[in-house]
Amino acid sequence: MRSLRIRAYAKINLGLRVTGRRPDGYHEIDTIFQSIDLADELVLERRSDGQVMLTMEPDLGIPMEQNLVFQAVHLLQDPLQMELGVHIHLIKRIPVGAGLGGGSSDAAAALGGVNTLFELGLSKSKLKTLGAELGSDVPFFFEGGRCRAHGRGEILTTLSGSPAPSTITLLIAPFSLSTKGVYAALDQLEPSAELLTAPYPNDLEAVALRMHPELRIYRAYLERASVGFGLSGSGPTYYALFEDEPSARLFSRSAEAELRCQTFLCKSVSMGYEILNP
Repeated sequence: MRSLRIRAYAKINLGLRVTGRRPDGYHEIDTIFQSIDLADELVLERRSDGQVMLTMEPDLGIPMEQNLVFQAVHLLQDPLQMELGVHIHLIKRIPVGAGLGGGSSDAAAALGGVNTLFELGLSKSKLKTLGAELGSDVPFFFEGGRCRAHGRGEILTTLSGSPAPSTITLLIAPFSLSTKGVYAALDQLEPSAELLTAPYPNDLEAVALRMHPELRIYRAYLERASVGFGLSGSGPTYYALFEDEPSARLFSRSAEAELRCQTFLCKSVSMGYEILNP
């Protein structure tokens, strides 16, 4: 096998509670991850020179060594003490720093793809353990679908019997938020009398709103629309849930016109990434 093409799916958080801070500096959370069909694409091709190369489309100006995909390959390569020469071309469609898990999904897809391409024979459990070294939500993308997550996000319970949202509209803000920065700000947040209610409460939402007050316009719009909604991850992306696609499309057009924001219309999927060939 010389090449692979992989689809790496985004996720949303159907609620997120921060239940404590751990001695290692991470936070304990309780959340439900749901995979959606907004996806990046990775094309992996073996190289004979043993080098690891990463190209991106579009070029976001991120040094190759700082990308989780590049780090994922080296995470596999170092303990195996073998050269895994591969060129990975990453086509980005999931917005960066949006709370949709794009970087983590790419990392999981890279780990799983290299494992398949080089026939390494690593189990899903081993890949999840390696993935947790790259990011707290990377293990989820080896399960996909809908999972409840505890710990720092790596302890997963599959919710296979729970109905998934039919159609999801994402409201994409014109800026990004750093997950690390949002959690750091949470630790410094003074108690507030403001009560944020939502069908899917997220303890990080108050922080996101303080960091970017313009998000209140998005929230007010969702409240007026009387739909199920929430903030995904550390933000800034809000989502709205619909039972049918026509209603979701109508909402998307209205939101784009009133909020001047980009929207994505998505469906739930049952996997975190998908190898498209062979």
